[in-house]
Amino acid sequence: MNCYLCEAMLERQSSGFQFNPPELEQIEQLNRLLFEAYGEDSDAVKHMLALRHYLETMAFIGRRFRMFQIANHRIFGRDDRIIVPYDAHGALLIFSVGEDSSELLRDIRLPHGTLVTDQLISEQVGKPGRVIDLEQEIYHLDIDDTPAIQVSRLRDLARLLARLNRCGSRHEAVYLLRFLVARLCSTTDRGISHAKNLKPETMQVREELVEFMNGPFASRLRLPTRLLVRNISGLVSQPKLIDEVWQDTIDLCEVHVRGSTITNEIRRSTHHALGSYTLALTKAYLDWLNGGPAEFPDPEREVPAEADQKARSSNVVRKLVERIVRNLEQLLGNAQIVSRVEEWRKAYTAELMSCKSGNSLDEELESLVTNGIGADNRWVYQHRLRSLEEKSSEGAWDGDVGKVFRQRLQQLNQNLPGDEGFQADESEKRAREAVSLFADGLRRRHQDALFEALDSLIEQYQHDAPVRAFEDSCQLRRELEQLAGNGAFHSQRYLLHQLDCVLEELGFFALRHVASGYLENGVDLEECLNIVFLCAGNLQLDGLFSRELWDLSVMLVNSRRTSSELLDILEHIQKNYHRLVLRVSEAYDVMSGHLGYSKDEMRAVQGNFQRTMHDLNNLVHFSDLARSHVADQRTECQCPGKGAMGNEPWDFVHLSHIDDITRRVEDWSSVSLQARYGGKGSGLIYISYLGVPTRDAFIIPTALPRSGLHRLETDRLEQELERHLRVLEQDISFNDGETVGFGDPASPLLLAIRGGSVFSMPGMLSTVVFAGMTDAIAESLALEDEWFAWDAYRRFLASYAAAVWHFDLEALDLVEKAKRDHGVVLKTDLPGSAMREIVEASRAAIHDAGHGAQLEQALDDPVIQLRTAVRAVHDSWDAERACRYRDIKHMSDSWHTAVILQQMACGNRSNPEELKPGMDELRISLTGVIPNTRMTTSGFRVFTGDVKFSACGDDLVGGLTAAQSFEPVQKLRAQAPMLERRLNHISARLRRYLGSDAEIEFTVERGVLSVLQTRSAQAEHHFSPRTFIEPGTAAGQGIGISGGAFRGVVAFNENDVRNLRESGAAGQQGVDGVLLLLENPIPDEIPLILSVDGLLCARGGSTSHAAVAVHGIDEKPFAAVLGVSELRLAENKAELTMPDGQPAREIRAGDVISIHGQTGEVFMGSLEVLSVTADKDRGEPQS
Repeated sequence: MNCYLCEAMLERQSSGFQFNPPELEQIEQLNRLLFEAYGEDSDAVKHMLALRHYLETMAFIGRRFRMFQIANHRIFGRDDRIIVPYDAHGALLIFSVGEDSSELLRDIRLPHGTLVTDQLISEQVGKPGRVIDLEQEIYHLDIDDTPAIQVSRLRDLARLLARLNRCGSRHEAVYLLRFLVARLCSTTDRGISHAKNLKPETMQVREELVEFMNGPFASRLRLPTRLLVRNISGLVSQPKLIDEVWQDTIDLCEVHVRGSTITNEIRRSTHHALGSYTLALTKAYLDWLNGGPAEFPDPEREVPAEADQKARSSNVVRKLVERIVRNLEQLLGNAQIVSRVEEWRKAYTAELMSCKSGNSLDEELESLVTNGIGADNRWVYQHRLRSLEEKSSEGAWDGDVGKVFRQRLQQLNQNLPGDEGFQADESEKRAREAVSLFADGLRRRHQDALFEALDSLIEQYQHDAPVRAFEDSCQLRRELEQLAGNGAFHSQRYLLHQLDCVLEELGFFALRHVASGYLENGVDLEECLNIVFLCAGNLQLDGLFSRELWDLSVMLVNSRRTSSELLDILEHIQKNYHRLVLRVSEAYDVMSGHLGYSKDEMRAVQGNFQRTMHDLNNLVHFSDLARSHVADQRTECQCPGKGAMGNEPWDFVHLSHIDDITRRVEDWSSVSLQARYGGKGSGLIYISYLGVPTRDAFIIPTALPRSGLHRLETDRLEQELERHLRVLEQDISFNDGETVGFGDPASPLLLAIRGGSVFSMPGMLSTVVFAGMTDAIAESLALEDEWFAWDAYRRFLASYAAAVWHFDLEALDLVEKAKRDHGVVLKTDLPGSAMREIVEASRAAIHDAGHGAQLEQALDDPVIQLRTAVRAVHDSWDAERACRYRDIKHMSDSWHTAVILQQMACGNRSNPEELKPGMDELRISLTGVIPNTRMTTSGFRVFTGDVKFSACGDDLVGGLTAAQSFEPVQKLRAQAPMLERRLNHISARLRRYLGSDAEIEFTVERGVLSVLQTRSAQAEHHFSPRTFIEPGTAAGQGIGISGGAFRGVVAFNENDVRNLRESGAAGQQGVDGVLLLLENPIPDEIPLILSVDGLLCARGGSTSHAAVAVHGIDEKPFAAVLGVSELRLAENKAELTMPDGQPAREIRAGDVISIHGQTGEVFMGSLEVLSVTADKDRGEPQS
């Protein structure tokens, strides 16, 4: 392939995008491999090589540009060439690749987030030809068609690893890794370790594993890779002592002495709280088995039972317990882990100095000297020189150590044994000197610093300094690659991964001593919190990274936080821990049948691999200790202050300042971006950091209102707002290539101004949308899209009135009245003139409410809108509804809110085409919410949620729009397949980074996608499921949000709730609690929703703020059904209508209604309920 690619890239940069030389080389090689794989002369091996190189290229170039991929993972075959379009963070680079050349056809700049369609490619380069969809090959797998996998011996394991090393499909790699993890962690089938395994098979497994560590999947799938390394290392070398103890205690409890409280506690303590108590308990049990006096640590609870009496006569049990005691003594000392470190060092040194021949450098040298020089054998002499030269070239050695060695070897090769003038002594001297210098160089660059750090760590560990040893182990684990390199020689990645697992175990044992000390002497709170912080930092190394857990842990180790704030943080750490465990384990749950395990067997598999997640287990254990300590002490640790929020209250951040964003995110200092910029603001920062498309914005930190400066320094705040607004205008103008101005009718910048607390408070804080709107701007926008212009104006008036004057325009139902007047069902069917009439009616209503003068002043000067909206967001923190919400959720009042000022993404623009499959995605406008993803039985996730065309986010989350106008997000696969594909990858990217399933709010404006919010998806809480017995025909049908069968006594307001509680009606026979009936579940009503037991609403959907709040209720069962079109509400009463619109039944406070939170059905009266529990033996439902 010629160098036209490089020349074109250097000469034509209309997009402003430029690869550096290594990236160009990577692209050139990828283009060549793609042509070979998908040209006329292709085969399966070429496909695999191309796909694996594509994955490596995405990761390599993505380090600098975050979002880099072949657009939609689709290339095109045209004649004897292929067309490859690269999407590099908004730059579209289209190549035509042939057998001997790679030509850059187009280099254009697109708004980041543009949906690159096949039609767009055609417009740029002509009809591109047949579609070659790499997405299907990389990210799709039908596991029902996957051949059965059999692994009973090491040779089977080697074959499966070899298959992984030939694999170009990420989904196939994930499936195979899950199978291997389950197989290696199974307690019921230990055939691999017990089978007769020959040394060649052992070496083959190791070689395949080393090869895997150097491939594209090891770093991207770090958790299963880590489990693979840990378990296979035990098969091909000596098993780990901790594994033996864990398995022995399982056998003791579940096989030999079933039904014993003591053996069950030995197992529990060994697996979850290994320490001096574990050893004391096991020794006491052994004494008792031997017939002697037994001093059990907790004699009231640890009482021998009948099963223990039988075990007294069993030599098998006695020997098993003796072995457990012996191994525990080793583990809780330090000799075992020290010997493992020493064993690893020997292996590392041997591999570092090993040549391809299998000989060490010294052995090759001695053969060269003895069998070559000494025997005057030029063949041996040259053969050994070639072997040494291969060693100098095979590694990515730091510095010029390899180059200098090769030069010395070439000099030795110039005069051979048998040549005239060959001097044996001189040649031997030069050979020994060359090898010695090379070996010293290897040790100096790839061993010495690492071994020094290990010596220091072991010294701390052996001298009873467990906290310091843990701290040093954390530091060393972060510096492994810096100290020794990464892939300097073929097996180095595997060996360093091995060492990292050993160091994690060392830290685990060190912390067991710390936990035992806390049990005896009480908790050292600051030390305990610092341990949680360090464990959270280690999760990245473990393949369990969670940005949310990291942010929370950083909040712990900052000064000036109150006890109530600490409890908030520790509670959220617990929640995020469970979300992370669910993310890791859920796939194994749903795939148990495919992988060949029963549910019970799979639980055992999960127990085995979760036990090895030492950092995650330590994190939750020590956060539990800290939480109990703080709750018991109830002393204020410090007065409120900035703490983890940083020291600079005026530190506004801009999303498009990528270098600054990167610095902030990658700065592992003690500043929590979640604490500084709130959950919503930090989510946007991470969106920007990851290269996910969004709209530009700047964020005011929480420290400013927390310090009271929003009231004390209002003049400065206003100055800073205007200064950063100018910066935002300049940034958008530069990035989009079109000048925008706040308040400029010719090219208006409209803003969404939103609050965002440190911890989620859905719907509680004020929001103003389309800020900057004026009459002139609306008229200007109407020239192009009349409906959109006046809908935007209407939205501004409604949000501004609600935030600034607490005046609810939506309660006037102006849109619904207009729909009735015009005889239409959907708002989008209203003409633009009708939308203008709604705006005029809204303005008149604000005037009638006494706010007319202020409104006109704001419409004349958009800067007034800006200042007032920011003030309203800050003030909403202390609003009654927000205070009540925090009180109900036991949340500290001192956190306060950030303010996000973001360019509007206008999903409410008119859609010029009929909404159907095949429409032009570059012309669509819509909004959507993905509240969570669902794990399919294949072990891969699909997202759920709603979309609404020609709409804004509040239509979905605000609860003001009829749910019948929403469409399930799954419809995008047919209507907008490139958007659906893009969202799927964005969802996975955010999930991996945040650490748990992510909720996403997004908007598409004229074919440009913007992700506007992300946060942890609320997990479903699994209380005992209930259903109705023969319920009959439902009186109404809505959207099931949560819970199951529920019979509620009806309440319409807070007074009704209080009266029903006080009268006892909520606890009467046939009633499960209070059911709140609402028309629109608006944010003001969320505190009331949280105080009842069930919710039934005429409007709203699965993605509304009310639904999010309901999913956040984790302390009690809660049933909710929203979007019931048959439900009509009036003041203190409601009715369910028949299909013809006639009322079927009037409903008043105190009546009983039955709802089903899964099916969405609504029934009048109290129905008979079936509580479903799983029968242990038959799995049948029980009443």
